[in-house]
Amino acid sequence: MGEYYFSGVGFYDLQESRKKNQEYALRQQEFNKQAGRIKSFENKKDRTAFLKQQFLEKDEFINTATNSQLMRIFVAFRDLGNFDEMVAFYDKCTNETFKNSLMVNELLMVGYNKSGVPAPDKTIELANKLIKENRVSGDVYGALGKAYKIKSNQAASQQESIMYLQKSADAYEAGFAKFAEFYPGINA
Repeated sequence: MGEYYFSGVGFYDLQESRKKNQEYALRQQEFNKQAGRIKSFENKKDRTAFLKQQFLEKDEFINTATNSQLMRIFVAFRDLGNFDEMVAFYDKCTNETFKNSLMVNELLMVGYNKSGVPAPDKTIELANKLIKENRVSGDVYGALGKAYKIKSNQAASQQESIMYLQKSADAYEAGFAKFAEFYPGINA
C-alpha cells in the first residue's frame, strides 16, 4: 500500500503524483529547450520554418501543450508577422481554455485582419460574439474597427465604402470611450 495525501478534494497516490510531476517537468524542460532555439536562427524565414516544423505540424505538441506553451508559440508567430500560421495554429488547437481566452481571441482577430488574405468577416463575427458575451476590451473594438476599414477598402461602391468607414469609426470610438485605450482612440 502506497503513500496517500489529502488535497481537500480527495485522496491522491503520492508516488503517482510525483511521477506525473516529473513527467511534466521533463516535458516543460524539452519545450523550453526547443522554444529557446527560435532565437538562434538568423532570419525570419528560418525561424518560421522551425516553428512550423517543431510546433505547428506536430499534433502531439498541440494536443498536450499547456496554455502557457501554446501562448508562447502563438505569440512567436505573431511577433514574426506570420499571421497565416498563427491562425492555422489556433485552428489546430484542441485546448478550449486556450482558445476561449480573451487575449488569444484579441490576437486571433489581429491575425484575421493581417493574414495574407485578410478575413474581416471572421473578425467581425468574433468581435460581435465577444461583445455579446460582455468579454470586451479596447483591443476587441480596435480589431473590429480595423475589420470594417478593410471591408471599406474592399467595397464595391462608394456608398458601401462610406457605410463601412462609419462602422469603423463607431467601433474605434466605442473602444476609446469604454476603455480609454490609445489604439482605438488614435484611429477614431
